[in-house]
Amino acid sequence: MSLWFALIINFCLSSSLRNCFFIGRFFIQRMESFWKEVKSQIKKSVPDHCYRMWIEPVVLMDHDSDHITLSAPNEFFVKRLKENYLCRFEKEFSR
Repeated sequence: MSLWFALIINFCLSSSLRNCFFIGRFFIQRMESFWKEVKSQIKKSVPDHCYRMWIEPVVLMDHDSDHITLSAPNEFFVKRLKENYLCRFEKEFSR
């Protein structure tokens, strides 16, 4: 069993996502699509090897109207994400 560590991002969802939060399953599908778009935008702004190493393995674990919880393989990974990519995640989630 692999152990994943969480990186929690506090942010304000864009109004279009916040407005459909109550719709339940639709929101989950929309959030997963939004997560793919976030990763896609980050991929455009970092070297390919960095994306494959640090961003691609990150998984969307949970979300609500104020927080996003991302999972990463270990504590070092989370530390590295916070130091080098947190601002990119925050920027893309805030769009």
